Amino acid sequence: MFYSIYAHRKSKGHQAAQFHESTRVEVAWTVVPFLILIAMAVPATSTLLEVYDNDEAELDILITGYQWKWKYEYLDESGEPVAFFRTLLRRRRRSTTPSTRGQLPARGRRAIGDSY
Repeated sequence: MFYSIYAHRKSKGHQAAQFHESTRVEVAWTVVPFLILIAMAVPATSTLLEVYDNDEAELDILITGYQWKWKYEYLDESGEPVAFFRTLLRRRRRSTTPSTRGQLPARGRRAIGDSY
């Protein structure tokens, strides 16, 4: 970058090129980027339509995000939702009795996505 700044600096008495009132250049600067955007949008749109096509899905899951929790709804065959909430906060498990043998407190069943 510094080389380009040094090599292309303006000399004393240099007249800059005048490009105004060139209709062909102005049309090209407008049309070419537009055509590039259209050429990029067509395959992107077809890819997004394929991604969102879930007609043949084996399991339907509706996930709703709230401020501090997620709501998961698994839709069964009849369309009835089986829902549960998962908070983003982790609960710490503490024993209320002293452990003299170095035992850890027993853990209950884990929910999907729980990490201890």
